Amino acid sequence: FPSHDTMVGRSLAITGFYANTAVSFISLFSSSLSNSDRIIAEGQASASITASGSLTKFDTVGTPLFSRIIDGAGSDSGLCIAVDSPNSNVYLGGTYALTPTIKDQSGTSLATLPVSNGASAAFFSKFSSVTGNYLYSRILDASAGDSGTGLACDAFGNVYFSGTTIGTVRTV
Repeated sequence: FPSHDTMVGRSLAITGFYANTAVSFISLFSSSLSNSDRIIAEGQASASITASGSLTKFDTVGTPLFSRIIDGAGSDSGLCIAVDSPNSNVYLGGTYALTPTIKDQSGTSLATLPVSNGASAAFFSKFSSVTGNYLYSRILDASAGDSGTGLACDAFGNVYFSGTTIGTVRTV
């Protein structure tokens, strides 16, 4: 079930854990959106024993336009999403363990995030909402478990990131 949904301009951003049902869940919303609307979904994909965070953009009829995966040896989760209004870039935030790689839908590596200091690190990554191009990532990492659970953007394109951290934070 979704944990958060937000209308940003004419885009609907939905977050949550979908357990391999993202497309059927998202299609429930597509009939109420106009042709200029876009749906961006974020969640956790479970293709193996460890979990991967995911970001997928769908068009107005539910056709996937691009997907990005945060995939490492540990459990990685996409827990929050935001879209900035000046540029319509999309931000995916969450938690990762060890050293995950950001990949496109074909499995091609786009970037590798730094090794986490403790059990997990909080992160957010910025992507072009038009092409899905990876732009950058930032992490908040302390000596214990950290989790990124909230993202917001203001009208000037500034990003606000919230979550939980234990210990002294290292920002990368």
